[in-house]
Amino acid sequence: MALRHGVLGVAVLAWAGSAAGPAPAQDNPQIQAEDQQVLAEVRAYQQAIALRDQRRLDERLSGIRSLVEAMDRCLAAGQRGELVQAAYGDCHTTTWGEYRNWLAVQVGGGAMSPAGVVPALFNAHRQSQLNIQLLHGQRAQLIAEFNADLAKLNQLRGGRGAVAAAGPGQAGPLAGACMLGAWQNRVKTGGYSVWTIGADGSARESGLGNGYGQASASGHMLTIRWKTDGGYTGHYTIAFDGDCQSGQGMAVQETAPAGVRPTSSPTTWTR
Repeated sequence: MALRHGVLGVAVLAWAGSAAGPAPAQDNPQIQAEDQQVLAEVRAYQQAIALRDQRRLDERLSGIRSLVEAMDRCLAAGQRGELVQAAYGDCHTTTWGEYRNWLAVQVGGGAMSPAGVVPALFNAHRQSQLNIQLLHGQRAQLIAEFNADLAKLNQLRGGRGAVAAAGPGQAGPLAGACMLGAWQNRVKTGGYSVWTIGADGSARESGLGNGYGQASASGHMLTIRWKTDGGYTGHYTIAFDGDCQSGQGMAVQETAPAGVRPTSSPTTWTR
């Protein structure tokens, strides 16, 4: 009877232990390993999506730059006095001499009367001016989209390595930022210059308009608010690559001397 009681007691104790349930997840190596695998897969998926979005933004920025450059060529031709015959990325131009020759062929072939030449020249000039105005409006919209996409791209990159601890002798709002120092600036429509960025946020240009102003950084995005002694003001917005060895963006004139139209242009920065 004592033996039977002892066996029963062991059984009861065993049942009571199993009623407490399995070990908590944090104490179960198998569950921990599965959780880590799931987290790794989620991170890999997020990184793949981020890289895909970065590639799409890079392609879109490249497309916008190409459109703006095509517009700039047409606008430059218009400033030289040529006729801007179409607008947007497929715009093309012709000289007045070429257009007069075309009219002469039309008159010679009987497709136009001599009396229609002067009205045709007037209408061509008026349409060219309308196309130029349209190009300026479309160009401003593209630049706004370009800057918005640059900001998105900078957020996706997460400002990797953009700001580090200030080194000896460095102090100021840009202390330790990767874009400090001298940069060669190539503006598509305006030549070359060198910008020097200081740790205190100062920015000074050598060449072009010899601009100067204040720089600020957010991640790999650099913004310079500048002016010149010649009466121009504007800003640069540059997005640098992951290694901070080159960058692309826009150089924008906001104001210009009387009688001069402010312009904007894609720009490339390299060390």
